[in-house]
Amino acid sequence: MNTGKFFGEKNVKKDGYYFSEKELRKCSVLFANTSQQAVFIWEDQINLRESLLCSYSGILPTQSTAKYEEV
Repeated sequence: MNTGKFFGEKNVKKDGYYFSEKELRKCSVLFANTSQQAVFIWEDQINLRESLLCSYSGILPTQSTAKYEEV
């Protein structure tokens, strides 16, 4: 599924999810930095398919939120 076409390109960002300081996995973030944020971590790191984990909440440990300082 092309999440950008389904949710709108401006609402989907490619990012990286930190499981630890040394383990980073590719992910897609829907509605980043909002109360509706959803993060999909991919099993297939090349094609960004086969969801390994989905997480829904406020700010999550992704590369782009490491520098995010707003509420």
